[in-house]
Amino acid sequence: MASLMVVIDWLNTYLDISSVQDDQSINGLQVQACEDINNIALATDASISVFQKAKADLLLVHHGLYWKNLSPVIAGEMYQRVKYLLENKMSLYAAHLPLDKHPEVGNNVRLIEALGFTPQPIENSICYKADVNTSWDKLLNKATSLNKPSFTANFGPKDIEEVTVCTGMGTNMLFELKPNATFITGEFNHYGYHYALENKINVIALGHYFTETFGIKALGDKLKDKFKLNTEFIDLPTGL
Repeated sequence: MASLMVVIDWLNTYLDISSVQDDQSINGLQVQACEDINNIALATDASISVFQKAKADLLLVHHGLYWKNLSPVIAGEMYQRVKYLLENKMSLYAAHLPLDKHPEVGNNVRLIEALGFTPQPIENSICYKADVNTSWDKLLNKATSLNKPSFTANFGPKDIEEVTVCTGMGTNMLFELKPNATFITGEFNHYGYHYALENKINVIALGHYFTETFGIKALGDKLKDKFKLNTEFIDLPTGL
């Protein structure tokens, strides 16, 4: 057993929650429903479906309930979600961009490592890059071995020396890249297509949900080692 607030304080420090000021997510503890915890569940998204599968005192998610552009009124589906958490004494913690950018358990770092490369930070960015020295075909095969891409485009070079990775909905990062770059993201948006084509940028999109399972899983392993608590990842793919 561990104190909820002891775990929360550790998470806030470890994930450096306060350092991320431009996130739309309200990161940190979103719902407090208990004082002590024995079991921790982890998931990519906060939803009733996840809550029902999570037999835990604390649920950690990447996409939480509260966002800065949403109404704070607890009504409709928000009422049902909060009601379920409180009735089942399940506290909720969210880490959005802090989990994307983290140098140890971050989504970008862990996806690059899963591809067999060494992550390198990009200055003033939550995204990461890696030296790869490989071919387009080999890189695509590695990526496809992890998950079926939703979109691929070999608009750029066949021989690749560097790849930039930005998990989730990372299309905006495309505009920070130089021509002839190679880019791996989760969800690739239509508005990036012609920019990538005209700038000869290779693109692999491995799915928003899939690319943002890496960090929350790694965080669960870290918590298990740190606090000796039971942890479980709730896998509910969206297909997106």
